[in-house]
Amino acid sequence: LENKKEITMCIDPDWMPYERIHNGQHEGMTNDYIKILQKKIGIPIKLIPTKTWNESITFAKERKCDIFSLAMSTPSRAKYMNFTQPYLDFPIVVATKVDKLFVSGLDDIIHTEKLGIVKGYSMGEILRSKYPQNKIIDVDSVEAGMELVKQGKIFGFIGALPTVAYSLQHKYIGELKIAGKFEYKLELGIGTRNDEVELFEVFEKAIDSVSLLKRQEILNKYISMHHEEAKSYDLFWKVVLISIFLVCIFLYRRYSLRKMNKKLKDLSFKDLINLICRAASPTSTVAR
Repeated sequence: LENKKEITMCIDPDWMPYERIHNGQHEGMTNDYIKILQKKIGIPIKLIPTKTWNESITFAKERKCDIFSLAMSTPSRAKYMNFTQPYLDFPIVVATKVDKLFVSGLDDIIHTEKLGIVKGYSMGEILRSKYPQNKIIDVDSVEAGMELVKQGKIFGFIGALPTVAYSLQHKYIGELKIAGKFEYKLELGIGTRNDEVELFEVFEKAIDSVSLLKRQEILNKYISMHHEEAKSYDLFWKVVLISIFLVCIFLYRRYSLRKMNKKLKDLSFKDLINLICRAASPTSTVAR
């Protein structure tokens, strides 16, 4: 580590709440972890900017990156990277338009429907291997995949629960939904270049030393924020519905008064006197 001076790192530039590159800066859950790991290791970890996850994979193969901040082991990646124990794991879900029915399992759709997955994601490799007769479409980012679903060009987008939920809450409320959760799970750790085995050992020990309390704290920081945003949207729609209800009552009362005034206006003076007398009578139904 003393000889290395710094560790270069590639991330997925569009994978919130896990991570992203925003204004040239690393943000998200993994940024919190990397800050902790950097202190434990004792040398700088330098971000190497990329535009897509697929570009990050290319950089890792070319040894422009020493590590992935967050990745899952697959047979193809094992050729050039080692992977530490997972420090984040979440289920896989599919996002569809709101008018689509609930999807109970991948077997129901993967042979018949077009499904988007970010190019280079481990889940794409796993599903293509298990389901050779698939209709999986590669997309450049989560955003690109969700847009294709919105436009009706593909049936659904497959991704990790926090990422899909984050995208739904920020841009697609009322348009897209999570239509199904599958048995697959992303188990994500640090990827380290396999020609420097010491890096794997260092990060494995560093991750192992992060307490469960700290891990939960980081998780709550991002997941809780999304729940609060969702609640704020719920409050907004409740206020809107109540407002519409009150306006409807006002318009109905106004209509009723106008209708009554028209009837009174059409009455003759004699009819009006008779109506008032009947209303004032102790036995009158109107009085009661």
